[in-house]
Amino acid sequence: MRAWPWLLRLMALLSLPWFIPCAYRCYSGAFTGKPTSPYEGATGNWLRSNFHAHSRNWGSVSNGTLESGEVIRRYHSMGYDVPVLSDYMSITQASPVLAYEHGINFTKTHMIALGATGVFWFDQPIPSLNGKQFIIDGTHRQAYLVAIPHPMLDHRSYQMNDFICLDNYELVEVANRLRIYGDVWDTMLSNGHRVWAIGDDDSHDLTRPDDWGVAWTMVRAPSTNELDVLEALAAGHTYVVRTEAAHAEQWLHFSHLTLRGSTVHVTFEEAAESIRCIGQNGVERANVSNVYEATCEMAEDDGYLRVEATLKGTTVLLNPVTREHTGSGNVIDWGKSTDGWIGPLVIWLLGEIILRRLLSSNPAKNQAPRLGA
Repeated sequence: MRAWPWLLRLMALLSLPWFIPCAYRCYSGAFTGKPTSPYEGATGNWLRSNFHAHSRNWGSVSNGTLESGEVIRRYHSMGYDVPVLSDYMSITQASPVLAYEHGINFTKTHMIALGATGVFWFDQPIPSLNGKQFIIDGTHRQAYLVAIPHPMLDHRSYQMNDFICLDNYELVEVANRLRIYGDVWDTMLSNGHRVWAIGDDDSHDLTRPDDWGVAWTMVRAPSTNELDVLEALAAGHTYVVRTEAAHAEQWLHFSHLTLRGSTVHVTFEEAAESIRCIGQNGVERANVSNVYEATCEMAEDDGYLRVEATLKGTTVLLNPVTREHTGSGNVIDWGKSTDGWIGPLVIWLLGEIILRRLLSSNPAKNQAPRLGA
C-alpha cells in the first residue's frame, strides 16, 4: 500500500493543535473609582526572590546547564530567600514554589505557572490571540498564579495589542536580564488589567556571571512558605529591582508608600537619582531628582499611578496604585472561533473523502500481476 495517504492523515492529525474550541470577545477600559494601594496591609519581611530560572532537564535539551540542587544552592549563596525553578513543561519538586514555564511553540510565547499542581500540555506551534488566551486559562486551572515572562522578547511571542485583550493572569515579568518592559506594563494597566510586577533573571547557565543576579523580586511575606509567598504575590506585596551590572552589592531599597485620597507619597531608604511617577498610557506625572521621597497626584483620567526610581545603575519598579473597578475581561464563545473545533473536523472529513476517491478510482493499480497472465 502506498504510504502517502497515511502521511497526509498524519499531517492532518498534527494540525489539530492549531485549532481551539472557542473564541474570546474581549472588552477593556481604564480602572475607575477610588484609588487603592497594593502595599496597604502588607506584613512580614522583604524576601529576595527569583521566579524564572532553568536547570538541566529533559536530557539537557531544555537549555539549562546545572542540576536543580546546584541552581538553588548558588542562588541561596548570593542571599536569595526564594529561588524558584521554572523548567519547561516540568515541575521541579525541590523548588521552594512549585512552578514551570509553559511553552513548546516556535515563537517563545510562554507563561510561568506558580503554585503549579500539574502541567497543561496543550500548545499551538504559532499561537493565535485566541490560542494565547486559551493556553493562559488552561495553565491557570492547574496553578495558583500565572505570569507572563519576557513579554516582548523579539516581537514574535506577544504583540503589544495582545495585552489590550489578554486576561486571567496576575503577574508580568517587568524586568529581566535583557531589558525593562515598562511600556508593556503600561499597556496592560491602561486597559484595566490589574497585573503585579515580578523581576527575574531567566537564567539558563549560572556558570556565566552575567546570566544571573541581574533582576529580582522583593516579596513582603511572613515566611518563605510557598503559600505565604503566593498570597503575597497575588496581593501585590512586591517590588522589582534591576541592575545594569550582575551581582551588584548595593542597590536602591524601597521603604514605604502611603495613599491619601488620590495623593501618593513614596519613600526610599537611600536618596534616588530620580523618582518618576507614571500614569495612564505611560504619561509621566512627576520627575524629581536626588531625593529620598516624592509626592505624586493622580490625575482624574489616571486609572493607575506607578513609581520608578533609579540609583547608580539600579532601577526599582513599584506596583501601581489602581482605582478599584476594572473595565476589562473576556467572554467565551464556544465553537465560534475561527481556529475552533470545526476547522480540524472539516479538514479531516474532506481529506478522508478525497483520499478514498483517489484510492478507489483505480483499485487494480499497483497490484502485483497474476501468474500466467
